[in-house]
Parts: sequence; structure tokens; C-alpha cells
Amino acid sequence: MMFTGSEGQALIAFCRGLGLGLLKVCRCRGKWSARQNEIYDGAIAGIEAGVAACRLGVTASDLYKAVLDVLDGRGIFCGYPIYGHSFGLGWGGPWLVPDNSFKVGAGMAIAVECMAGREDVGYVKFEHNCPS
Repeated sequence: MMFTGSEGQALIAFCRGLGLGLLKVCRCRGKWSARQNEIYDGAIAGIEAGVAACRLGVTASDLYKAVLDVLDGRGIFCGYPIYGHSFGLGWGGPWLVPDNSFKVGAGMAIAVECMAGREDVGYVKFEHNCPS
């Protein structure tokens, strides 16, 4: 999803509240450019790599790295340093971040996500939920 207008402003405020810094949020009107499609396809590929790696016993850090490797390989930046989280009754940890040794357990639901982009093009948000 591309964030525009008040949605983008709300996301920026949320990220600032977490101390994550400012994101450049683009507005898209009409057809996407080839450069925007590269980012969108890269975000999907990164998330698919994270979902493929999501299995019992894998660490949150390993899932983070699975997404990061794909994005880095495509020259795409993630607008915030979190590539996912668990979900269920609430939205919270374990967070898919570097150096998190928490292991995925049976019955967990993990959301693998990113806000992928490039400063000169903008960002796209993509998320996929997977049970363990």
C-alpha cells in the first residue's frame, strides 16, 4: 500500500513517537513508474523470503536478516528497522529486529513486513502474515 495525505502524516508521527526518524512518503497518481515497480517488487520479494524462512526454531533475527538480504541485494532501504512482529490478541513482540534471539514457537502467528523504498522515489508498505 502506498501512504498518502493524512495516512502518511499519521505514519510519520507514529514512527517519530517510536524514535525511528522521519520517512519520506510518496503520493502516487496515475500509473506507477518503473522505479516504483522495482521497489514494490523488491518489497514483495523481501517479505516472501521472510515468510519462507518462518518455521519452528528460527530466531526473530534470522527472519529480519532474510528480509534485509533481499532488500539490500536490490538496493532498497527499509524506512524503519523492524521487519515484523507477532500478532494475535495484540500487536507486539517478538519484534523482527537484529540481535533478537527469540525463537519462533508452535502456534505463533508472525507478521513479516517492511516499508521499502528509496529516498528519491518513495516507500511502499507490504506485509504478509504467517502461522508457525
